[in-house]
Amino acid sequence: MQLAEVHTTPSWIGHKISTLQEQTGVRVAFLTRLGEAILPTSQTVLQEGDLVHVMMRTDEVAKVEEAFAEGPEEGGH
Repeated sequence: MQLAEVHTTPSWIGHKISTLQEQTGVRVAFLTRLGEAILPTSQTVLQEGDLVHVMMRTDEVAKVEEAFAEGPEEGGH
């Protein structure tokens, strides 16, 4: 397992952390929002400028980065 900051496409803005976790297979450890670290709940909604820090399996880094770059699947809002 590794902790990593993953860059998200703007299409994730407005989606809940639970949707992000379900669709990418990661666990969000914390967010950096406006320079402050916050512990999100499953109901926390991603906002513009959020930095997402996730725990993921080392062998799934490429797959996770691709999912974050592609954005949410339709109906995942």
